[in-house]
Amino acid sequence: MHEAAVVAIGNAERGDDGAGIAVARAVAATRRDVDVLEQGSGDPAALLDMLAPYRRVVIVDATVSDAEPGTVRFVPLPEAAGVLAPTASSHGLGLATALALGRELHALPEDLTLIGIEADGFDHGRELSPAVAAAVPRAAQAVAAALDAA
Repeated sequence: MHEAAVVAIGNAERGDDGAGIAVARAVAATRRDVDVLEQGSGDPAALLDMLAPYRRVVIVDATVSDAEPGTVRFVPLPEAAGVLAPTASSHGLGLATALALGRELHALPEDLTLIGIEADGFDHGRELSPAVAAAVPRAAQAVAAALDAA
């Protein structure tokens, strides 16, 4: 186990909901110094348990707002929960709730960052949209930057 992890939130079988997973897998292909984990349930307790062993965590998820599909967002905590409330992903309630609960319980990693990719659609059985697929390398670079910043 490493001191840092990349946690992907999403479902690879639901179009752009798989954005976080695609980014995390891209990071896993180039970084052996971090653990790469996938969390598809959106369950706050399960996510907090997943984060517990790590000092540094980058969470990657799809977001929905007025931004162009494929927009990559780099949002350090504490701003992450504020951004998730109005720009929820398909797991927004679970992730926002987990972050809020973790903050109240003092159970969040010392260094926690959210990287979001603006989604275009969440249809079951679809692949990533072209805009989101094109954004995966940029998001993987943002993840690497967050990991290397501390």
